[in-house]
Formats: sequence, structure tokens, C-alpha cells
Amino acid sequence: MQLPFIPTNLTNLIFGENSRHISGIIPDVVIRERHEDEMTITDHPIGRGAPITDHAFKNPESVYVEFGWSDSFIALNSLLGGSIFSGAGNLQDAYDRLLKLQELAEPLSIGTGKRQYTDMLIKSLSAETDIDTENCLIVKAIFRKINIVETGELELQPEKQKNPAETSSLLESGERAVESVKEQATGALNSVTGGIQDKLSNVGGILDQGKNLANSATNIAGIGKDIIGGVIV
Repeated sequence: MQLPFIPTNLTNLIFGENSRHISGIIPDVVIRERHEDEMTITDHPIGRGAPITDHAFKNPESVYVEFGWSDSFIALNSLLGGSIFSGAGNLQDAYDRLLKLQELAEPLSIGTGKRQYTDMLIKSLSAETDIDTENCLIVKAIFRKINIVETGELELQPEKQKNPAETSSLLESGERAVESVKEQATGALNSVTGGIQDKLSNVGGILDQGKNLANSATNIAGIGKDIIGGVIV
């Protein structure tokens, strides 16, 4: 769902170049506005002396606003058919629509008395009710600018790649026989078990040969014993 809003140029046409608005939502009262612009300056310690600075960049600007609406906001914002407050029945409906605007996370235009902003998101949104503000909506909001960039894709030719076999795009190379994973696994298992059986057969043959040699040695020992006994007699 995309909530409609009035373009900045239309609000400027109706309410002047310095009109205050939140993406076309006109406040009944402006209590406070605070603009913040910060610069990040890097610091690096050195062996001796104070830290040195080698880089600096500007942070996205932010603005704090404190706007208020009463029940009369319906009459004002209903003049602009694109306002998200169009058709709101009460202050609770208006607050719910502001929360929805924050949830959508879509870039907004913000108008203040000092500056006009574009590509802003609602970083925080709060509302407080006390005995003096029971019948009105006082909203405190912080908006922060976002940097929007466009990305693109570039296809690198295989001859310019270090290892095209691994990094190049898929190419048409004709038909290939497809062997299932199950068949590959079965073949590998049969190969392994066959090799183990062959090894066991070889081991069994060696053991049989050793047994025969032991029997031969026993027979020779018996013959030698008989010969020795005959000589003694």
C-alpha cells in the first residue's frame, strides 16, 4: 500500500515556498524546528603529539520538528485531495496514518521555515498526551536524509578472467549424459567394497600358506626326531 502525498511544488504554490509540511501534510501549529548538519572528522593517534586527521565527510542531514494538529486539521488538509489525512475521522486516525507513513520507509519531502528537504525518512516519531493536549495531537519527529544510488551489472568476458572455468557464466556445450547421484554413490560403494574383498582374499591366501608351512615344519621335526632315536639305539 502506498499512501499518496502532495508534491512539494503544489504545496509551495498554495502556501508559499517556505510552507511547512510533512510530504504534503500541513500542520495546524509549528512548535519547534531544529536542523542538524554534522561532519565526521577522522582521528588517528601517532607516536608522539596529537592525533592527525586524514579524512572528513559530511553526514546525512537531519531535522527535528514538533508539529501539532487539532480537530480543525481535517478542514485544512481536506482541501488537498492527495493528503494522507484526507478522510481521517479523528486525531487517532491521523496519528495512525503518520505511523503508517513511517512504516512504509519511503522517501519523503519535508518543508520547514528555513529549509526544504527531499529523500527523508522518519527516524523517530513520538506523541505525548497530557492535560493540556488531550484534545490535540502533538507530534515530535526526527527525519534523516538517505543517500540513494543506482547499481548496475557488468559481464566480464571469459578471456579477461583469471579462472574462467570457475567464474565465467554458463555456456551452451551440447548434450551431456546425466547420471543420478544414487547411481554414482552405488558405483563408488561397489568399487570400495570390491577392493576390500580382494584385499581380504589376499590376506586369507597368505594365512593358508603360513599354515601349510607350519605343518611342514612339524612333519620335518618329527622325522628328525625318529632319525635321532634310531641312531641312539
